[in-house]
Amino acid sequence: MSAIQCEGKTIREINRAIRHLIAEGAREIRLSNPSARHNLAVGL
Repeated sequence: MSAIQCEGKTIREINRAIRHLIAEGAREIRLSNPSARHNLAVGL
């Protein structure tokens, strides 16, 4: 499982990292410390 540490990142940076991991073949991605941000992974 891939993981992304969201603390200190913008929503745009997080979504970019998610898309990158998916492109590399990740099937499961864990988001740590999303701080109740909305619009994460929208449109994926």
